[in-house]
Amino acid sequence: MDKIKLPRLLKFYEDSDFVSQQRAKFVFYLCVLLLCIIPLLILFRLITHPLSNITDKSHITVLLPLTIGWAAVFSCFRLLIKGHYNLSAHLIPVLVMMVTWLIVIFEQDTLLIRLDTVVYVFAAMAMVPLLVGKRKYSILLYSAVNIGILLLFIVAFRTDLGLSNKEFWDYLIDVSVSFAFMGIVGYNIYSINKNAQDRVQKDIERRKEIEKALIESERKFREMTEFLPQTVYESDLNGRLSYVNRSGYQHFGYTEEDVVMGLSIWSVIDTEDHLRVQEIIQKLLKGETSQRNHYSARKKDGSVIQVEIYTSVITENEVPVGLRGIIVDVTDRVKAEEDLRQSRELFRTLVERAPIPITLSSLEGRFIMTNKAFNKALGMPSELIIGKKPSELGLRVKEAGEEIIKDLLISSGHVDNIEITYADRNGEDVNLYVSANIVELNGQKVVLRTNIDVTEKKKTEHELQNYRNHLELLVRERTEELASVIKKLQASNDELNKERENLEQTLKKLKEAQEQLVQTEKMASLGILIAGVAHEINNPINYIYNGAAIIDNFIKEKYADDYNELVPYFDAINTGISRTTGIVKSLSRYSRSDDLPFVECNIHEVIEDCLTILYNQYKNRIEVQKDYEAGIPKVLINEGKIHQALLNILVNAIQAIPEEGIIKIQTSLENKSVSIAISDTGPGIKEDDLKYIFDPFFTTKEPGKGTGLGLSIALRIICEHSGTIQCFSKVNEGTRFIITLPCF
Repeated sequence: MDKIKLPRLLKFYEDSDFVSQQRAKFVFYLCVLLLCIIPLLILFRLITHPLSNITDKSHITVLLPLTIGWAAVFSCFRLLIKGHYNLSAHLIPVLVMMVTWLIVIFEQDTLLIRLDTVVYVFAAMAMVPLLVGKRKYSILLYSAVNIGILLLFIVAFRTDLGLSNKEFWDYLIDVSVSFAFMGIVGYNIYSINKNAQDRVQKDIERRKEIEKALIESERKFREMTEFLPQTVYESDLNGRLSYVNRSGYQHFGYTEEDVVMGLSIWSVIDTEDHLRVQEIIQKLLKGETSQRNHYSARKKDGSVIQVEIYTSVITENEVPVGLRGIIVDVTDRVKAEEDLRQSRELFRTLVERAPIPITLSSLEGRFIMTNKAFNKALGMPSELIIGKKPSELGLRVKEAGEEIIKDLLISSGHVDNIEITYADRNGEDVNLYVSANIVELNGQKVVLRTNIDVTEKKKTEHELQNYRNHLELLVRERTEELASVIKKLQASNDELNKERENLEQTLKKLKEAQEQLVQTEKMASLGILIAGVAHEINNPINYIYNGAAIIDNFIKEKYADDYNELVPYFDAINTGISRTTGIVKSLSRYSRSDDLPFVECNIHEVIEDCLTILYNQYKNRIEVQKDYEAGIPKVLINEGKIHQALLNILVNAIQAIPEEGIIKIQTSLENKSVSIAISDTGPGIKEDDLKYIFDPFFTTKEPGKGTGLGLSIALRIICEHSGTIQCFSKVNEGTRFIITLPCF
């Protein structure tokens, strides 16, 4: 509540309550008035009774009390200014009454002049209710004192005044009753005013409490809005902003000065959305509700963000006067949704074009999605498969394969290469390697599954097993025959023993050949898969390359002035295309069939292709140092096999370095042979293990990390090319392989 404007001299009462301020103000102006009136009375007295008449005793009886009264009022004025309100408030009427009675008693004028002076006592009595603080009984006390003084005055000066008995009692009763009446009326006036003042004071205090609560509520609201991470704003119906919280300024880059200068929502919302904003505002003004609306917005620096705005109408007396809303930045969410959409599209494309059957099914086994390879293998379109279980499509799994897969999925969440057998729709047995994972799709758990048909492989293994059994039978028969011959021809015992040893060695080599055949078949399957992937990637790369060239030529012709600014971007595209083409080329070379003829090749290109394929395994971790001798002639090799041999050695070198290290590749021409030295800074090979590293299935890696066939296959391939391979290694110093290939 606004404070009363007090005179400057009453600054002591600035913190007092409303009633005290009003009383102090009244006493202040009353003192000022008395200080002005008393000199006027003295002046009037001097005009009507000049000082030239020295014998006139009224000068003493009138001017002296007035002078004393003026001095007393000035003292009250000083006391009031210093904060002694109660003392000054009571002192003023007491002084007025005292001066008045002194004048009445000691004045020597006529009867009328002496008696009419009493009216000043009534004036003083009239002030008392306005001046009294808490002791209201003092009003009655003033009346009683004045009646007593009046009685003493009439009795003492009855003879001097020449009053008859009737006049004595008539004047005494009239004035006494008037004093009593003034006291009673003043007492009740004070009581009524006091009750009203108490009520007003309570109302004022209540209003102060309400205002304080309102201010506190507004402060909490402001603090809450200021610390919200979203933008909170208020505007008029024309969109001019009147309030923006701290987050709004920080997020959009504007300042309070911008708002003062007339910033509006039209400056923030993108121009393309202005019409839609106007339509929504009109709907809100008509009483329609609006939950959230998506717009493109611009920051002060010109950058565009995506926002959602929640808006409501501000009303006063049920009349719309403005808008209030919250702005939420959803740029990251929109980008995440777009990335998710693209990721899903990429996932769908990869799944659809994958050469192996892939399915997505519920935990109950009902198909949600299938790719083309699965549909082709099943001989049915997706429309007839989706929503059904394998059993509903005529597929019957033998034994408990599906139950095993289901139990593993529930316990571990994934299945890797579980072999199952099922009967297809024609009743024929089909052998599958099944891999599956439980993934989450749209908040629900589903099963992502791949099926690799290994029926032909199983048939081949079965034939190999029969061949091996037949071979063992032949060996056994031959052994029995040899034993019979030994009994008959004891003389040729040594020669027969040697032949038996040769047969046992042959059997061992046959077993090794069988294992290598299995591994070779796996590598051949991997080569076919790599060749297919390389072929599939090569086509879209050509589209990208041709499209980039067309765009390059178009911009060069149409926008020659801006062409130089776009050259770095086209160079980046061509670099990416070259990188991808190199990977595809390397994969193609790696996947070449072993039965291709020997051709002349640049051994450096073969090494680079291997490094391209293995780049992701050593990037940012291993430094590859190359020391190629210039002028090395081409070598006559089977490119696919040499590629595989070098790849196996480089893989071992990369895997030997646990964290960071160096691989050095050095080529040279020595005695009409190309020498390739590959060294690493790994932990090295123990001396006891060094002599076994080229043995099939020998490995120092952890179970599941290697088969032990890499160096064995590399040795076989190098030997097929009439070359040599050597290994030098020391513990904690690294390993060095030296490969020589003859030049033709």
